[in-house]
Amino acid sequence: MPWATTSFDTAAAGAFIEGADGADRMDLAVTLDDEFIGVCGVNQISLVNRSANLGYWLRSDMTGSGYGWQAAKLTAKRAANERAIHRFQITMSVDNAASRGTAERLGAAFEGIARRALLLHGEFHDARIYSYFVDEETIADDYL
Repeated sequence: MPWATTSFDTAAAGAFIEGADGADRMDLAVTLDDEFIGVCGVNQISLVNRSANLGYWLRSDMTGSGYGWQAAKLTAKRAANERAIHRFQITMSVDNAASRGTAERLGAAFEGIARRALLLHGEFHDARIYSYFVDEETIADDYL
């Protein structure tokens, strides 16, 4: 993502998250042993449709570690509990193999390709679209 640069440190993440806990979004820091490793959140929340986008980002040195799908699952459970979200959409560039792996490990279902749906670094990219549902049994589990 264009905002994910080497200068995106713990302070920048805190400011990003602090400003994002509103009616239409919720972002959470992903930490490991009190060290910031990424951000996971929901945005474009539709309370009428009980749906939202689910997004995740980990530092490059943490991709492939398994923490991304765990953070995504916990974030989705929290949004389901706190905001009654039922359906989550995950959207990523077709070139983003790490994000694709996270969505698939999470158990999200591939729905299709949205042509030229993402504008990244000044270029339009085709996007893979996945859906993820949080069921009642999952919601009942402790999520934190």
